[in-house]
Amino acid sequence: MNLISLSIFVILINLVHIFYTYSRTSDILHYTNLFSLIFLINYPLMMIVNLNGIHVLNSNDFGVINQYFALCFAFMGWFFFNLPFYLSKKTKLGDIGIKNAAGIILNLKISHFLFIIIIFIFLIHGKNVIYLFNPEALHSIRGLRLQEQAGTAGRALISIFLNITVIFFIIKLLLKNKMLLFYIFVLSYGYIIMALTTSKTAALTPVLISFFMFHYFYKNFSLISSIKYFFTGAFLLIFLAGARALNMEKLDLLFSLRQLANAFDGMENLVAVTSRVKDYILGDDFYWHYIEYLIIAPIPRAIWPGKPELYGNLSIQQQYIPELFFGQNGMTVSPSFVGAMLIDGGIIGIILTSSLVGGIFLFLYKKFLNSNNTLYLFIYLYLFLSVISYLRIGIGIFSSLYVAVVIFIIYIIAFKIITYNQYKRKIKCAE
Repeated sequence: MNLISLSIFVILINLVHIFYTYSRTSDILHYTNLFSLIFLINYPLMMIVNLNGIHVLNSNDFGVINQYFALCFAFMGWFFFNLPFYLSKKTKLGDIGIKNAAGIILNLKISHFLFIIIIFIFLIHGKNVIYLFNPEALHSIRGLRLQEQAGTAGRALISIFLNITVIFFIIKLLLKNKMLLFYIFVLSYGYIIMALTTSKTAALTPVLISFFMFHYFYKNFSLISSIKYFFTGAFLLIFLAGARALNMEKLDLLFSLRQLANAFDGMENLVAVTSRVKDYILGDDFYWHYIEYLIIAPIPRAIWPGKPELYGNLSIQQQYIPELFFGQNGMTVSPSFVGAMLIDGGIIGIILTSSLVGGIFLFLYKKFLNSNNTLYLFIYLYLFLSVISYLRIGIGIFSSLYVAVVIFIIYIIAFKIITYNQYKRKIKCAE
C-alpha cells in the first residue's frame, strides 16, 4: 500500500467513525466526531496535499519511511483516544439544561459583558489594539503572538478570564435571542483576535461556542447543517486570515490559504520528530515533557523565579526541530498530539496516554449530559474547544485546564455576589 492509499484508507476510517458515532449518540458534535474531523484534515489529508511552500516543513525531506511511520503513529493516537468510547455503553443525546448558569448570566446586562471584554482585550494586547485601524501597521506585527510577549503569565490569566466572559456573553445573546448582535460579535471578535494574535484557533473559538450552544441547547443542528456550517466556517477563516494582515481591498486568497494551511502543520512536524526519535518503543526522555506540561508550566514565575525559559513545545522544538528554533524570531512549532508521547514514552506512551485522555473526555462528556452542574458544562466546553489545540500540542492542554477551573469558580462566586446584591436591591424597590 503506497502512502496516498494509506492516507485515503485513514480518511475513510475516520468518516466511518463519524457516522458510527452519530448512530450511537445522535450527537453530530460528539467530541470524537470533532476530533476525527480535525484529525483527518491535519494528518491524512495534509499528507495527500503536501504542497511545497505551504507548510513550515517539507515532509518529503525526511523520506517515505518516516512519513509512513508518522501517519501510523498518528492513527494509533487517534484509535486509542476513541477506544474508551467504543467500549462504553450506548448513550443517546437527551435534554440538557443550563439552569445553574442561566440565572447568573441573564442578570448581567449586555453592556456589562461588552465592557469587560473590551477591558480584557486592552489589558492583554495594550497599544497593539490601535493597529486594528491601521492595515499597514497591522501587517508589521503579523508575527506577534500572545505567548511571545512580555508578562506572559499575567496575560495568560487575563486571557482565561476573557475566554470565560466570551462564553458567558454568547450564551447571554442566544438566551435573549439577540441574533443580529450575536453574528456581529462573532465576526468582529474573530477578526480582532486573529488580527492581534495571528491565532486561527482563538478566532474559531466563538464559532465553536456558537455551534455548541445551537446544538446542545437549541436542538437545531442536523447533519446537513453541520456540513454547511463547516464550509462556512472554513471560508470565514480564509477570509479572516487575509483580512488580519492585508488591506480589505487587497485580500489575497492565496496568502489566506497559506495562512490557514499553516494552522494544520501537525503531520509535517510529526514526520520531523519521527525521523529523530531514537527509541520507538519506550521513547527517549521517559515522560519528562509530561512533567514540564503538567507541573512546571502552571507555576507562576513570581513564585519560582528560576523557572526554565524553555519547556513543553519549545524544548521539544529546540531538541528535535532545531532548524525551526534557532534564528526563527520566536516561531513556535507544535510537535503534534502524538509527538510528545512518542518522544517521552514511545509506542507504549502513545497507547497509554491516548487511552487516558480519551477516558477523561468520555467521563466529562457523560457528566455534562447527565448533570445540571455549571462546572461540568464549563469543563466539557473547555475541553471541546481544546480539541484543536490537543491535536497540536497533546497533553499540554491540561496545563491550563485546572488553572481555568479555579478562575471559573472565582468568576462564578463573583457573579453570584453581584447578582445577589442586584436581587436584594430589587426586593427593596418592590417594598
